[in-house]
Amino acid sequence: MPKLLAAALDQGVRRVIDAGGRLSKDLRHVLTEHSRHLRSLGELLESVSHKRVLARGYALLRDGAARQVTSAQLVTPGMALDIELTDGHVRATAGKGNAAPKQGTRGKPHRKPEPIDKSSDQGNLL
Repeated sequence: MPKLLAAALDQGVRRVIDAGGRLSKDLRHVLTEHSRHLRSLGELLESVSHKRVLARGYALLRDGAARQVTSAQLVTPGMALDIELTDGHVRATAGKGNAAPKQGTRGKPHRKPEPIDKSSDQGNLL
C-alpha cells in the first residue's frame, strides 16, 4: 500500500507542476494582452488630448480669470485674453472687431442651381 500511495502522490505532484506551468504560461499571455490593450488605450487618450489638438493648429482662448472663452459673443473690446498655443501662451487684448455672428448663420448663402441647358447634343435618359 505505501508504494501505491507514493506513486499516486508522485503522479499528483507531477500534475500540480504541469498545471502550474500551464497557469504561468496562460498568465503571461493574459498580462501581455492586457498590456497591449492598455497601451492602445493610452495612445487613444493621447490622440484626443487638448495638447494634440493645439498641435494641429487650434488655440485655447481664456479670459483674464482663466475661464475658457467659447464664443465670440463673450468677448468685449478691451477684454484681457490668454491664447494657449502648442508651444506656449500669448497675452492679448480684444479690440473692436466685427460683431459676433448672429445665431443661426452658417456661412455663405446657397446659390441657386444653374439652369439645365436643354439644347446640348447629349440625349435624354428618360
